[in-house]
Amino acid sequence: MAEAFDPYHRWLGIPPAEQPAHHYRLLGLSPFESDREVIRDAASQRMAHVRAYQLGPRSQLSQKILNELAKAKACLLDPEAKAAYDQWLRVQLAAREEGRKPDAWDALFADIPESGPAWVPLPHRRRRQLPLPTLVGAAVGVGLLIVLAVIAWPFRLARTPEVATPEEAGPKTTSSLMAAQAPGEPVKAPQPQAAVAPFDASTAKALQASWAGHLGVSAEVRNSIGMELVLIPPGEFLMGSPDGDSEAESDEKPQHRVRITRAFYLGKYEVTQGEYTQVMGKNPSFFSGEGGGKEKVRGEDTSRLPVECVSWEDAVEFCRRLSEREGKRYRLPTEAEREYACRAGSTSRLFFGDEASGLGEYAWYDGNSGGRPHGVGQKRPNAFGLHDMHGNVWEWCSDWYGSDYYRTSPTEEPVGPTNGSDRVCRGGGWAANTKGCRSADRGYNGPDYHDNHVGFRVAREAE
Repeated sequence: MAEAFDPYHRWLGIPPAEQPAHHYRLLGLSPFESDREVIRDAASQRMAHVRAYQLGPRSQLSQKILNELAKAKACLLDPEAKAAYDQWLRVQLAAREEGRKPDAWDALFADIPESGPAWVPLPHRRRRQLPLPTLVGAAVGVGLLIVLAVIAWPFRLARTPEVATPEEAGPKTTSSLMAAQAPGEPVKAPQPQAAVAPFDASTAKALQASWAGHLGVSAEVRNSIGMELVLIPPGEFLMGSPDGDSEAESDEKPQHRVRITRAFYLGKYEVTQGEYTQVMGKNPSFFSGEGGGKEKVRGEDTSRLPVECVSWEDAVEFCRRLSEREGKRYRLPTEAEREYACRAGSTSRLFFGDEASGLGEYAWYDGNSGGRPHGVGQKRPNAFGLHDMHGNVWEWCSDWYGSDYYRTSPTEEPVGPTNGSDRVCRGGGWAANTKGCRSADRGYNGPDYHDNHVGFRVAREAE
């Protein structure tokens, strides 16, 4: 019989004898590492590595470990939590060296919460725009204060995310938010500031250029199939909708602060039919020369229309094949990355403002689409230079959908619930109303769902 697959050993190099691994081992760090930038950098590298396995059959294991890495990172970057954890770990390591077995206190920490609780799928919320709804104990003799501190730690991690106002998220010393340059790399330009919302279009462009220079990459790139991608700088924003938004759904709350700690590339446009065909050798689109909606697009070059009728599984397979072809890691963006990139420094309902009256200048939606998608890039871009972030086709994200995930979502690099039954879709589509096109609006459908209003755009690692 084949051995059971061990992702901790295969992906992180942690042998079974060292499992379950403590936070430092999980992140590949020496015990009690105190340099916050080293911790942040190590976590980012580990998470980037594990994300690669979201493109294969072990996506659920990948998601589980990503959440564990996020939890470890959050603990070690929180001074109080780290102090309590370090006290516990010293006791555990000392006991191990003496050859003692873990004592009864370990039971207190047998169920340390992940970055969020296990998610139980809830019934679909039917949306008009989506026709088919889409730690461990302490040894005897340890002082009472240490015990209390350790016991309190898991509950601290499980607290409700900090809810912030735009003013609270304003200017600050932001370099402390970002991952440090990896040891041994060539000296790069000084690390720029992070893109902390709110900021305007000129600031967005300046930050993109600054981060491109710092990383030694281009602000815009084109790959071998002609796909254009734009560099999105690290930053911080308020994700979701405020309590006062009358159009907001309950799954968009609470509005909470999120930090994107690594720069990444995102497709300037949605993946087109031409690009999809080059990689996959077929075109499943309804609105194509051979599709069921061919009469709607007769006489047009449909290669520049967004590909649609693709499931989440199809989109993941596209990313896998494109990664092999290009020698670069392509993937679907996380839901947080996608909203951050869409907002591009804005704090309003739509990236250009709160009033939907001007939506037609930026998006194809039910008010102007004529019942079909249109060629990518015809509408005005947002401050990051991304087109069709509102409307045209819904875009798959990598995350499982959780209706109450925002209540426990980590501040840094959230990657969604560990499991679920539906995957997230964002952005609205040609059949969506103005409400469905809002920056915070969340759609969802099963990973095998496909229809003529759902497509995707790709992300690519920048470092």
